[in-house]
Amino acid sequence: MLKLLGKRERLLFYVTAGLLVSWICFHFIVKPLAARNAALDAQIREASSRLSRYLGLLDRRRLIESDYEKKKSGLGNHGVAGDAAVEALAELEVLAKGAGIQILEIRPESRDGQGFLSKKQSIDLRAKGSIEGFMSFLYHLGNSTFMLRVEKLQLIAQPPSDLLEAEIFFSVCPEP
Repeated sequence: MLKLLGKRERLLFYVTAGLLVSWICFHFIVKPLAARNAALDAQIREASSRLSRYLGLLDRRRLIESDYEKKKSGLGNHGVAGDAAVEALAELEVLAKGAGIQILEIRPESRDGQGFLSKKQSIDLRAKGSIEGFMSFLYHLGNSTFMLRVEKLQLIAQPPSDLLEAEIFFSVCPEP
């Protein structure tokens, strides 16, 4: 068949066949590989940005923990009243962690009492957890060696789940 074609027609046939093979290779081999490569590049960029955010959060967590340790160690050096407050906060954190309760906010308060050197110490706590967790927390609080008295307990139900949010006001009882 190629012998029937002239030199110019053969050249045109080879160029057309080459273009057809190139087009087929591009559309069935190169284009799918490029699309897959672009999808993988997008996943890599997304994972890289997520990892950089996680690294930033880890750095912030380390900074917060170091500040917490500095403040925690600094609170212990302010005399007997400061020691009692720090011990009470540490005890509450341990009991809440053991009961599976998440502490949302904890605020120690110190008010002057009626006596000459007496100070009334109290702790305001907001936490989230299940009813079983709060029952365990209050049971272990009653059996703890630290003298804390629950002044006010308010449980707030969160409708879509069985979790409760609690506001608890403790007073630190003076040791005998």
